[in-house]
Amino acid sequence: MQLRNRVKELRLKARLTQRELAQAAGTSQQQVQRIEVGLQSVRHHLAARIASSLGMPLDRVFPTPKSPKSDARSRSRSPREEDQQPGGIDQQIELWTLKIRLRGGAEEIIPIAPEDKERLWNQVSSGSDDFIVFQSDKARIAINPAHLLACQFRFDADYDASLPADQALSPVDEKHVGTRVYLCDSSEPLEFDVVPDTSEFCDEKDDGSGYINQSAFVDLETDPEPKERISLVDDDGGETVFFRIGDLAMLSIPLDCCEPALLNSIYEGDAEEEATAREDEAPC
Repeated sequence: MQLRNRVKELRLKARLTQRELAQAAGTSQQQVQRIEVGLQSVRHHLAARIASSLGMPLDRVFPTPKSPKSDARSRSRSPREEDQQPGGIDQQIELWTLKIRLRGGAEEIIPIAPEDKERLWNQVSSGSDDFIVFQSDKARIAINPAHLLACQFRFDADYDASLPADQALSPVDEKHVGTRVYLCDSSEPLEFDVVPDTSEFCDEKDDGSGYINQSAFVDLETDPEPKERISLVDDDGGETVFFRIGDLAMLSIPLDCCEPALLNSIYEGDAEEEATAREDEAPC
């Protein structure tokens, strides 16, 4: 579900680029992009800095829609529902990471959203053979339980809410800059770039070329048994790469390759930066 906010609308009215807003709010341009397209909730302290940078009240930037049933629902809401505000503001200050060791020796520490922790714990502890599919702040990830030798959910009790959100995330998460394929017999992942998806996943379409990355995760998560392999398209020459599902330990693909809305936001951000640079270089 997308988290709606008015960050992009108000940023454009203020004549700010994504980079300029990120610098003013003490975060990264990439995080501004994810927040604008509704892919990522924003912690309260960062939301307040964004609103301040835009010169707007917090509830104008991250509005919370109300309905006639809102009062009745508020009495029956669980604490977890109240933690995540409809406007996309995450009131929690928890930071969870998932530390894993895969067959072959690969180890990773991956940041996870607080709201995903319980679901992932249930999947890991259930003993199910289904792939564990989830999203970090920068990548979509699938882990094969058959090759997951050990895992640990770690709570960062020293989380500092005053830090910019990107600095508060996992120190190793910056390694996930491209597509990484971990095979069960190797401690090092295969790394390459994939062709980004250009359309949202839809079961009714015959030609899946526009959403091949999303389709790979759907195949792994929902119906891995009938398929023997998955395929990805390498951005270097457009070759199709195949992997046997049984030998796949983990797959990590950057969010901008799986989310067309995010990719478009990145293109828009680049265009804004180029336009600003041309204006700065223009003679007075």
